[in-house]
Amino acid sequence: GIDYHKLNKVQQQDTYVDVIVQMSAAPASENGTLKTDYSSTAEIQQKTSKVIAAQASVKAAVEQVTHQAAGESYGYVVNGFTTKVRVADIPQLKQIAGVKTVTLAKVYYPTDAKANSMANVQAVWSNYKYKGEGTVVSVIDTGIDPTHKDMRLSDAKKAKLKRADVEQFTKTAKHGRYFTDKVPYGFNYADNNDTITDDTVDEQHGMHVAGIIGANGTGSDPTKSVVGVAPESQLLAMKVFTNSDTSATTGSSTLVSAIEDSAKLGADVLNMSLGSVSGNQTLADPEIAAVQNANESGTAAVISAGNSGTSGSATEGVNKDYYGLQDNETVGSPGTARGATTVASAENTDVIGQSATITDGSGLKLGPETIQLSSNDFIDRFDKKKFYVVKDATGKLSIGGASDYTADAKGKIAIVKRGDIAFTDKQKYAEEAGASGLIIVNNDGTATALTSIKLDATFPTFGLSSVTGQKLVDWVTAHPNDELGVKIGLALLPNQKYNADRMSDFTSYGPVSNLAFKPDITAPGGNIWSTQNNNGYTNLSGTSMASPFIAGSQALLKQALNNKDNPFYADYKKLKGTALTDFLKTIEMNTAQPVNDINYNNVIVSPRRQGAGFVDVKAAIDALEKNPSTVVSENGYPAVELKDFTSTDKTFKLTFTNRTKHELTYQMDSNEDTNAVYTSATDLNSGVLYDKKINGATIKPDGEIVVPAGQSVQVGFTLSLPKSFDQQQFVEGFLNFKGSDGSRLNLPYMGFFGDWNDGKIVDGINGQTYAPASGNYGTVPVITSRRTKNQFIGGLVNDASGNPTIDEKAIAISSSKDAIYNGISMQYYLLRNISNVQVDVL
Repeated sequence: GIDYHKLNKVQQQDTYVDVIVQMSAAPASENGTLKTDYSSTAEIQQKTSKVIAAQASVKAAVEQVTHQAAGESYGYVVNGFTTKVRVADIPQLKQIAGVKTVTLAKVYYPTDAKANSMANVQAVWSNYKYKGEGTVVSVIDTGIDPTHKDMRLSDAKKAKLKRADVEQFTKTAKHGRYFTDKVPYGFNYADNNDTITDDTVDEQHGMHVAGIIGANGTGSDPTKSVVGVAPESQLLAMKVFTNSDTSATTGSSTLVSAIEDSAKLGADVLNMSLGSVSGNQTLADPEIAAVQNANESGTAAVISAGNSGTSGSATEGVNKDYYGLQDNETVGSPGTARGATTVASAENTDVIGQSATITDGSGLKLGPETIQLSSNDFIDRFDKKKFYVVKDATGKLSIGGASDYTADAKGKIAIVKRGDIAFTDKQKYAEEAGASGLIIVNNDGTATALTSIKLDATFPTFGLSSVTGQKLVDWVTAHPNDELGVKIGLALLPNQKYNADRMSDFTSYGPVSNLAFKPDITAPGGNIWSTQNNNGYTNLSGTSMASPFIAGSQALLKQALNNKDNPFYADYKKLKGTALTDFLKTIEMNTAQPVNDINYNNVIVSPRRQGAGFVDVKAAIDALEKNPSTVVSENGYPAVELKDFTSTDKTFKLTFTNRTKHELTYQMDSNEDTNAVYTSATDLNSGVLYDKKINGATIKPDGEIVVPAGQSVQVGFTLSLPKSFDQQQFVEGFLNFKGSDGSRLNLPYMGFFGDWNDGKIVDGINGQTYAPASGNYGTVPVITSRRTKNQFIGGLVNDASGNPTIDEKAIAISSSKDAIYNGISMQYYLLRNISNVQVDVL
């Protein structure tokens, strides 16, 4: 992209940029009731072509202004086209009759077997036999390798998209092609060709995402095959990232094309594990409009929330706030789209990673235990070797100092303990003593693996936990001349860092800048093992990995809706468009399980971080099969958006819908922690954000909650805050309801007590974000030498205490073009999310 900081104001006005021109007329998906599946491809294309043809007069008028030919045209989920235009001419385009909006094309980035059991997916496979048969999930990402051995269907006869259907579509669309039963359609929208496999060397993001959704591996070894959430679903390979460079970005126009084709092909769900930080919900953004219109055509959109933590965590991108910011949100666009299911990430409790197993061939077996090997070149260097315990002067296990070694170490694997000297020095002394390798035993007395340590990659080394290491020391001491077998490889082991459901540090915070509720739900996204090209596998983390989990789960939910034996099938069959996609989203959010913060007395994790909670796929399917009753807010959303308010008593309404044939009565959960009212707090020692209860705050219904069979009832609630509660704080929590039939409903709520619009947008010099100790100087003047290109912070001095500060009177440049320092710019720090910034130099 163009670096506007390097352009003056005149140059900026002359710069050509990519824009999407949206028309005032509605796209084809909003005209009439087109059936959105492969059987109606010809009708969809016909109506789309009609919409595009009607753009002709506007295109001609636009080309008169831009002197550029119009680019790609859209007509199904968005009515518009792309073009290049000078910045100065954008206002003229907006004045052309028939033009609704002119939007700068955005840049988007990818957002990077135990997980299935965490969300009760296997129970759905075994109890209901739902594995995604007859469903299609569109993977809008970096590409898919359709030849991978796990990209398979067990029975192609149950596939929704047949080869003939795809070939009919490609004939009229004039792009894309059929690949396999599992991946029936694919196209490279970024490079405009049929190469759908990602050629990135290090990792293939889209292939990893595809495996989480629908891999269908066989075999019992979890390191050599993957089974996704909906293993019998079909996948569309909608490649939107180019193979022609290493920029790892894509743009609005490419996304819109892929979304539009996904809807035309009748995808049940589309997944986008990508985003642009801190988005909004305006339909003027074509990709937001495309997501919304895809929902209206019956294609559910599932999108990652982002990996930016909070805006107050400086460059760390974690759940910290160093600056006391009122507005911490970072959830990304297009995940901010109202109709999308936006997904946060939790850590996987089991992880596939490198491990060591030590045996003597008879009774001894230590491990498998997670290890960090100094280099993969040394996988076989520890096997069938003799071992040597390095001892100190007292005869105990030594730290591995140079003087602790004897000649007996030569050719053996040395064992030392952690502590006192650097790990690399331990390696150095072992190598100098002639040892063939080194094992470092942790010194904390626990079974915690010794990983994340700095090792020299030139000497064979790994660490062991205190417990395992001491057992090894005892055995070697008793058998000093015996060899041991050491097998190093991949294994499924407990996550040493997280042994319980826990949010990922990186997952982005909501809400949207207008206080709309986001993210919506949480799924496993930390340390996920999935597919790579050429029958490979790897472990990746990110909301990119959580989003496809929900996409796969919604495919299972869609299969349940389509099951003619489902007792509610007649009702489900009537659901179309947004009524269908909103229902899927509501069922998942109503049955989610809120995550608690184990580091802060098991209080709830903020709904601005986890949405409605951790997905429970079995609970969602159980609801669809037994009692699909729901609760939503007054505006129909499965979360309460209180917005900002200043009265300590805030009223709101919920709508309970009973879809059963018997009356239901609901009671609020009697657990005082479950239905408590919370606000946000910051740990002053670490900067970590957590929630705390507001003592004396309550939420109560206006009366009994009784819902007749087959009806909806609106019930009023009152949130009461203590009179002493300070303004300018979030108020949030979860409402949990128990039905008279044993069913449960979960509903998050969130609002802001005070004036949300109050406060500064741009931080001042030496403002609240000025924290040199953390590497952030916030808003500062940058002085530049046009001759040497060197830069430094203007006016930076030390105060009386020796701390850095900026003296505004000491900021100076020369007006001479021959001077060394004759340029100045501002590096400004935003305290809020805003759409556009204009800087005037006066």
